[in-house]
Amino acid sequence: MKIRTSYLIPLILFAILTIAFFPARKYYLFLKEPTARLSDAIPPETALMLKASSLNRLLDVLKSSPLLEQSESMYYQINIDSISDKLTTIIQKNSFFGEMADQHEVVLCVVPDSGHRPRLLLLLNTGKLSYTRLRKQVSGLLKPGEQLVEDKTLPLKAFSLISGETRVWIYAYQGLMAVAFSKETLRASAGTLRSDQHLTDDPGFKKLSETSGKKVDGILMINSVNMAGCLLQAGDNNPLKFSGSPFDGWMSLDLHISEDKILMDGFTYGKASPSILDSQEPVDATFAGYLPAATALAVMVSVSNPQHYSAFFYDPDTLHCMGYDSANQCFSKEIFRRNEQLNAWMGNTLCFAAFPSYFSGNTQSCITLIELKSADSARMMLKPFIRPFEQGIGQIADNRLFRNLWGGIFAQGSEQYCIFHGKVLAVSPDPAILRSYMADEQQFAQSELYKRAHAVISDKSNLLILAKDNIWSRIFGKGNKMADPAKAREWLWPMSNTSLAGIQMSAGGRMLFTHAFVLADKKGVVPDNLSLAEIPAEHDSVLPSSPEKKPEVKAGASPVSVSAASRLMTPALSGKISRMVFALKGNVVETYSAGGEKLWAYTLKEDTPAAIFEAGRKGSSEKYYLIAGTRSVVLVDNDGREVKNSAAKLPSNVKGAMALFDYDRTKDYRIIFRGSDQKIYLIGLDGKVLPDWTYPVSENALAGPPEFIRTAGKDFILFSDSKGKLSITDRRGRKRIEVADGFRKSVKSGIFENRSNSKGLFLMASAEGVLAYINSEGVISLSKFGDHGKDPWFTYLDFNGDGSEDFIFSGKGKLTVYDKMKKVLLNLDLSKGSFSDPAVYTTAKTSWIALRNRNTGEIMLVNRNNQGYGGSNKLSSETDPVFIFDEKKRRPVLVTQKQGMPEFTVL
Repeated sequence: MKIRTSYLIPLILFAILTIAFFPARKYYLFLKEPTARLSDAIPPETALMLKASSLNRLLDVLKSSPLLEQSESMYYQINIDSISDKLTTIIQKNSFFGEMADQHEVVLCVVPDSGHRPRLLLLLNTGKLSYTRLRKQVSGLLKPGEQLVEDKTLPLKAFSLISGETRVWIYAYQGLMAVAFSKETLRASAGTLRSDQHLTDDPGFKKLSETSGKKVDGILMINSVNMAGCLLQAGDNNPLKFSGSPFDGWMSLDLHISEDKILMDGFTYGKASPSILDSQEPVDATFAGYLPAATALAVMVSVSNPQHYSAFFYDPDTLHCMGYDSANQCFSKEIFRRNEQLNAWMGNTLCFAAFPSYFSGNTQSCITLIELKSADSARMMLKPFIRPFEQGIGQIADNRLFRNLWGGIFAQGSEQYCIFHGKVLAVSPDPAILRSYMADEQQFAQSELYKRAHAVISDKSNLLILAKDNIWSRIFGKGNKMADPAKAREWLWPMSNTSLAGIQMSAGGRMLFTHAFVLADKKGVVPDNLSLAEIPAEHDSVLPSSPEKKPEVKAGASPVSVSAASRLMTPALSGKISRMVFALKGNVVETYSAGGEKLWAYTLKEDTPAAIFEAGRKGSSEKYYLIAGTRSVVLVDNDGREVKNSAAKLPSNVKGAMALFDYDRTKDYRIIFRGSDQKIYLIGLDGKVLPDWTYPVSENALAGPPEFIRTAGKDFILFSDSKGKLSITDRRGRKRIEVADGFRKSVKSGIFENRSNSKGLFLMASAEGVLAYINSEGVISLSKFGDHGKDPWFTYLDFNGDGSEDFIFSGKGKLTVYDKMKKVLLNLDLSKGSFSDPAVYTTAKTSWIALRNRNTGEIMLVNRNNQGYGGSNKLSSETDPVFIFDEKKRRPVLVTQKQGMPEFTVL
């Protein structure tokens, strides 16, 4: 027995060591496993990437500017805003991921899939992190209904996280973690990581990675050819792939972000040598001021040696081309000697400018501007090549001449006409454009937008490209020639909030110094959720009339407003129908009765009112009006006189909508708004913040006025931001209901107390266009009412007069009124125009809906019986209409505006 025991003990020890050996060896091999660089996992087809020193810094970058606010209708398979919010929540609640997000470099890649659609790939340096440990940590974050599923079909060990209809793929390997929102993207990343070819093998990418700044907001890297191919769906016909192209490599830009602009500086590495910019020096860039005011896109090439630049397109100095013999009035054969000709009269800059309709199929809607060193020499030396067309306008005898000199972009159209205009030779396929350019002196240089751009454009460069806001709604319109415009539009969400984007490049060998900028739109933009049919048509004249001229209105046509500062509004009356209307003209508030009588006017000491509210004063039965600007508020009486000591400065400038509350109906008013410091303020009429207010934070401007609702024995303040993120607090600003991170309210929807059923306390339209109920626990119930697209307009009121609230949706080319059983009460076709949000008037006796076609100014008016306006005059307006009530006639009144004056139509 002792002998057996002596053998048994060593055997047990050997078994224990054997069992322990394999995990220990596996862990040893894991520690010895080499770590990869982030660039090793980036697929070669990547179009652009955003690099940051940490995940926390990346999230700050994505939220730091209105220009990066993504429209809810534009998806990278999963919404970027939703991703940012979910990552922020995980980082805050999980110490493991919180530490990781603060310490390791990260890159967000946009990778085209096989269908050229953008897909997101997030890559994060993790240090030594095993697949098993990562999966365990992710498992700890799962909510009820979510699950992890191992995926054995990928080149690396990976798993997917499934939450409802959303699926995310994740792997951890060699010190990297990858998160992708399509399996195809993760497969591409894993395959690249396992291959022998990586981005760092590209000399351009490697060189640019070494030059990127360290103390910057972020680093944007763009593969110019891949990006152009995705944007234009170009395939083999990529416009950046041409002989001598300096733009066929990577671009690296350091980001400097502020509230109204993004500035970018860095380099572009061109593969081609020699390139068209070789032997050139940067020259003055002020020629942009000569652009027509209505330019949508401009491509400007400025070179110190025009002859050398031209030789890239046609090598021989002598060009044999067709000319025109004026004496004999016939065509002739002429010789154009490039060096002799260009040296005598040409300046340094060529500029191609396209107007909005160019991107809707009208390829003649463009102009080329050539800087003249000597206008007299140009007239004399070009005379043999120009055929007289009409007074002041000539026709280029040979349409190949400019194509051979400077390439196809500067030789648009089968016929080309030209004028000499000051220091410019202007060429266009449409002589009408030249007539406008010659007749109207208002150019881009006179615009406020140019003044903003001039402040950020570098003094000298060799290439300047400018794109104004009106290009983005047109470039992917029905008239373009791309295979699938809808796909290309998915790449453009950052541009929907811009007024001007520009990029400059300066010669310097293969490394081109690059400066870029994006300016925020201060006027507001067309929402991206509009269909192409709903997008307002831009004004396509080459040069708009000067501001002093009144717009001409043809017989039978309706005037269309061009002034955002001129509008009609009624004071907020807690759901009541106003008996007076305000006509806003800049900072002047004019007040009219329902009978059209002008009552009084008040001049606000700011640019324009942010809101107007009807108010009262304790101990008085008189009506007063609170006029709120973005920096101050003032109370005026019923005669328009400022109440003594009522003017109050706001503690912060207003950003977005605001509201006035009378909590207990004691005329003890509270004003609520979001300040420029992102805090939500609750103040009294004296401008002082309430002492017990806790300052909730909203990262974005408020989309609509906050609502105060008292229900279920509690007080609720509800407000949502410009991205649809909803907050529900108590009257002190403390969170009362936790709203799910992924939920987004339609930015055009009101917020209402639910009076139809027991599904929840509140209801509203979601960003996806369905009705959303929210109960006291934050549980959201959804109900589908037809298809009205993304971010529909929505209101909740009794339209048919049966005593119960109805549901009104407007969007995707239609307006529909439903009762609580989802029966359609009214359906309007809005597909043939760009219509305003509805104005609704409703009482127990009658209901009306009015909408304005912003393209024509015409008013669509219909009542609950589906009857339109029966008057003899055709209703139209320069501004969106409003309803008020005529107390004498006991009838509703539709207020419109013509030639700057309100008009009153009794219904």
